[in-house]
Amino acid sequence: MDYYFYVGCYTKDPGGKGIHLLRFDTEAGKLSHADAYYGAQSPSFLIRHGDFLYAANESGGAGRASALKIGQDRSLTYLNTVEASGAGTCQVAEMNGYLYGACYSSGTVFGAEILRDGSLGKITADIQHEGSGPVPGRQQNPHAHSVNPVPGSDMLIAADLGADRLFCYRQQKDGSLTLEAAVPSPPGAGPRHMAFSPDGKRVYVAMELSVTVCCYEISDSGLEFEAEYPLTIGAPDKGDSAADIHFTADGTKLFATVRGKNLNTVFSAGEGGKLEWAGTYPTCGDSPRNFCLTPCEKYAVTANQASGHITVCPIGEGGAIGEMIDCVVLPAPSCVIGAE
Repeated sequence: MDYYFYVGCYTKDPGGKGIHLLRFDTEAGKLSHADAYYGAQSPSFLIRHGDFLYAANESGGAGRASALKIGQDRSLTYLNTVEASGAGTCQVAEMNGYLYGACYSSGTVFGAEILRDGSLGKITADIQHEGSGPVPGRQQNPHAHSVNPVPGSDMLIAADLGADRLFCYRQQKDGSLTLEAAVPSPPGAGPRHMAFSPDGKRVYVAMELSVTVCCYEISDSGLEFEAEYPLTIGAPDKGDSAADIHFTADGTKLFATVRGKNLNTVFSAGEGGKLEWAGTYPTCGDSPRNFCLTPCEKYAVTANQASGHITVCPIGEGGAIGEMIDCVVLPAPSCVIGAE
């Protein structure tokens, strides 16, 4: 069986092809480069929504996101780019016909209308976060790191590393956002990315600075803190930072990457949302910024930004991640998603 992946990379040239298509042949155990596409400058984070691909363009002095149409052969056709106030769009998410983005440099979030042809229309939300945290050099100002629609609801949670808060918004019919609650994280934790339990009752947040995962129960009014789990054995080193986080489809395993030590930590999820340490495994590259699981959940595919390695590793019993099968090297890869 073949699996295909889109990889988003940082680009030095504004006109460079920053989105790459990779093919993994499971029988041959071979990962190969298939094609590359223009997705505006530095398409550092990607999502697929139906027949369209959306990219966060992490560059310049504005909040930018781009739309591309996916062909039957998985080829990409660039549609357009929209711009909001703010700077450094590092993540995007789709919610009920609108695209939302998190801007790290400015600590802002924005929304844009998705038109019928898949292109992006008018800006519907443009919000400046406020707040700070105790970590010098990282938390003097807000730094929005992700926007996360709560499944089956009209709530969107924005993780802000600098403000040390989870901002809970309600989506309005016109795509605007109203603030419901600003939930503090443990001091100095630095919220980054998050994963929702399949039953929708809890959200697990990868805390970049504390190198932990924090569990929150989701309520109609916001979030309630439940527990915090370390991602490393013993205290993290100075250069360690948490990055990406994903559940298996059945919610029994949770994976989270750690840069610095370059690991993927695996938990078993039990009753009441409690996590139990299941193991920690090398990502076979430097700085695992982002990863995904194949649809069969037998392989982990990781974008190691600093070394450029896109690695494929098998997943065994209990979520144990094995030695690398193959890899492809790309310039500063920061996101990998399934192309199916």
